[in-house]
Amino acid sequence: MIHALQVTGKVLLRKMPPRALWYVVANKFSNLLRNGNPKYRFNLLYLENPDPWNYLCSEYEHCKYDHTLACILKWRKASKYALEIGCSIGVFSKLLSIHFDEITAMDFSKEALRAAASYNNSIKNIRFVHGDLRYTKHDRRFDTIICGEILGYIPEKHAEKVCQQLETFLASHGIIVTVLCIKGGDARLWGQILSRQFALVHRETVEKGAGSYEIVVFSQLTTSSSAPRGSARNTWSATRPSASAMPPRYVIDDRVSRSGRAVK
Repeated sequence: MIHALQVTGKVLLRKMPPRALWYVVANKFSNLLRNGNPKYRFNLLYLENPDPWNYLCSEYEHCKYDHTLACILKWRKASKYALEIGCSIGVFSKLLSIHFDEITAMDFSKEALRAAASYNNSIKNIRFVHGDLRYTKHDRRFDTIICGEILGYIPEKHAEKVCQQLETFLASHGIIVTVLCIKGGDARLWGQILSRQFALVHRETVEKGAGSYEIVVFSQLTTSSSAPRGSARNTWSATRPSASAMPPRYVIDDRVSRSGRAVK
């Protein structure tokens, strides 16, 4: 992350827009207040590099998209509305647009959303929304909610609010799909948190060395199909499920292109 003097220099040289200085000041106050809001830091990050995680070209990220999309296609019950939380520059949003009637792609970084809207300017069924999962409101319930690695940036103290929001947004038949790195404990922490509020449907580990991650599918708890919250059936284990307990891996359809296409 570039610091204040670097930002000032780049603004004076017109290599960054003036709003970058506001992000520097706002990020400083956010850190002083310890409010756990990284949006200003992320806005600076996207101004410095429009694709900071190399989503467009990284084979690792593309493989992650393939695995995540495969889980969504296997476990979803409907394909009308999808909510992507933490859409970044909209690469996965474009893939989702092939398989759902309408995508709501949300991010707390305005700079990320600018890049996402530009990347998907020909796609008609994606709606980009600026918002924070903890505080935003939506006027519909979603068949699928995708939480990529965004949960790893939300402090644990906000876990109850996150669960309340997800439960509000999720349709009765809907699923939540999380993708979290194993290293650092994000997958274990949020797996435990969400399994107290939702029914665990599917869990798989993708081995990628230090970049290994877990894809987990949750659904609403119902009296007919799920045990009560906190029951043994819905208790999260930190260990990987045995192969016999895991559903067979779904292989993505070869017709799905990473570049995506507009729904006609």
